Parts: sequence; structure tokens; C-alpha cells
Amino acid sequence: MRVLTLLLVLSLAAAPLAHAQKGSIEIGTKAGVSLAIPGGGDTEVYIALPGTGALVLPSIYATFWATPALMIEPQVLFSWNSATEEAWFSGVLQGGWMFSPQKRNSAYVAADFGWLTLGGDIESALAGGGAGYRFRVGDGAGLRLEALYRRWLCDGCDLNEIIFAFGGGVVF
Repeated sequence: MRVLTLLLVLSLAAAPLAHAQKGSIEIGTKAGVSLAIPGGGDTEVYIALPGTGALVLPSIYATFWATPALMIEPQVLFSWNSATEEAWFSGVLQGGWMFSPQKRNSAYVAADFGWLTLGGDIESALAGGGAGYRFRVGDGAGLRLEALYRRWLCDGCDLNEIIFAFGGGVVF
């Protein structure tokens, strides 16, 4: 719950900064492939459309530009099953730096940290980073290609995750 509160506070704090620039908020989702690499087992492949949350579970993102180069991006997933009364939640805060913010298209690097709860079975902090390329399509859309690494930080977890993603969002 503390992570959710932190994500909300940071998102609200970033919004006024981003609103000062035209075209500085992007809301979207991504599709991806995740390679889950456990410490002592076989690699598992997950494919999802949409999805680039942990194990490529569906999620949405909202990117705010605090400066022309600095991206602040909360990513959220919530799912509840009434039959099992299980809730799945993931909240990730990603920060990124665009190398050529003055151009329409730019490469970027990112680091992220978050929290994942899958019912009562798994709870874990997540941390990682990656690189990507963002394309502006007209004035109203953004497309992305990303490669990310994420480490699961829970007790007893020995899991690394490599994610390849394609995303798209609406720019406001």
C-alpha cells in the first residue's frame, strides 16, 4: 500500500510540471514478450497483448515530462476475480531520460521500481531498467520499442525477467 501511495503522490506532483508543456502527457499500454529466468529452473516465455507488467500482465501507463528530457511514468495493473476473491496488483514507477528531446523521435534509458501482488501467493518488490526508442506520430500519438530487465526482490524469489515490448499511447 505504501508503494501505491508513493506512486499516486509522485504522479500528482508531476502532473502540474508536465501540463506546462504542450504534448507532455502520454497515456497508453504496451504489448510484450517476457522471459522469466528462475535461478534453478527452466526459462518460461510469456506473451501478452496488452501487457508489459510483471510477467507481461496487462497494465496502463501515464508518462509525464517533468522537463523536455525527463520522463516520469507510473504504470498500474489491477485485476480482481470474484470467484476466487483474488486481487492482482502491480504498481511500478519508471523514470526515463530521452537523449534527443528536441527531436520528434528519441532513444531513452529508464530505471524502475515497483510492487507486485498476485492474490495471496506472491508479493514482491521489483527493480530494473532498460532502454527504448520513442516515435511521435503526428501531434496525438506516441509509439515505443523497449527492452527491459527486471529483478524480483521477494524472499525466496530468485527470478530475473527480460521484457521486449511495443507500446502506444495518446499524447495530450
